[in-house]
Amino acid sequence: MTLPKTVAALAFVAAVATGSDALAQVLPVRPVKLITAGAPGSIPDSLARPLAGELAHILGQPVVVENRPGAGGIVAIQLLAQARPDGYTIGLVNRAQLVDNVYLFPKLPYDPQRDFKPVINLVAGAGVVAVHPSFPAATLQELVAHAQTRPGKIHYAIPQTGSPPHLLALRLSAATQIELVAVPFRGNAEALTAVIAGDVPILFDAPIMVAPHVRAGKLKAIVVTSSKRSQLLPDTPTVAESGYPALEGEAWLGLIVPTGVPEAIVSQINQSASRALRATALKEHLESSGWRIVGGSSGDFAVTIEKDHARWGTVITKSGIRLGS
Repeated sequence: MTLPKTVAALAFVAAVATGSDALAQVLPVRPVKLITAGAPGSIPDSLARPLAGELAHILGQPVVVENRPGAGGIVAIQLLAQARPDGYTIGLVNRAQLVDNVYLFPKLPYDPQRDFKPVINLVAGAGVVAVHPSFPAATLQELVAHAQTRPGKIHYAIPQTGSPPHLLALRLSAATQIELVAVPFRGNAEALTAVIAGDVPILFDAPIMVAPHVRAGKLKAIVVTSSKRSQLLPDTPTVAESGYPALEGEAWLGLIVPTGVPEAIVSQINQSASRALRATALKEHLESSGWRIVGGSSGDFAVTIEKDHARWGTVITKSGIRLGS
């Protein structure tokens, strides 16, 4: 027999207050909000919507995706920071929001370490270096050798200054001691179009953006940054295979909640998301989009975030890039 809403609500509150294992048996009593900085149709949104559907089935309540793009993800994460810490508002975030922005912006309206709790690292994905077919390099070694003879004369396209593809380019340049020139665009599509047209020779982006054009012969994929080859670009070597294992690194998308959400609820969200990731339809969707399913505990996610602070904080600090005022 189904409990009346008022009784279920009291059971939910009691379980939270006691931190008891009974919480695992108590579902939310009203809709849950999933905030993402991705615009409708974006890469984060393409995860948020099917994930919300699976979570709604698991939790027994609607999970509503709220798209809040803008200001490099700051708009969305500030909204999350202001939410009540009751588990009914969850954030789908990427590395830029929790790590990169700390070093890119002189003053943020939130503190990632103070204001949020990691819940689960959902997925991770490689970056890819691709070039126009006319570019005289087919491997990373050849690209480096070519660029070393032309310092400051070879350009690459990026979605925006300070974006993850831009930081990947800076990291590669530093590791290989080459000097490339960034050409920022308003978004991924514009950067991609410029390289396909031959206006800019090199592109840093994600496999899902590049793969269809590689198959069509409009781009050459040089290297991917994951430890294993991308399912979307199986013929493209990894950075380790190309002689630069220190360049391994992936983008990720994960869930966080405001600080103050009880650990029992964090655990329930983690377990629910883990179950969602195992659902056949969602798993196939993510893998076909080039994502590697991660999962794990909230502590595992915290370790990943900490490591990325060390890795990408150094890249940004050395580059001197600062955004905002």
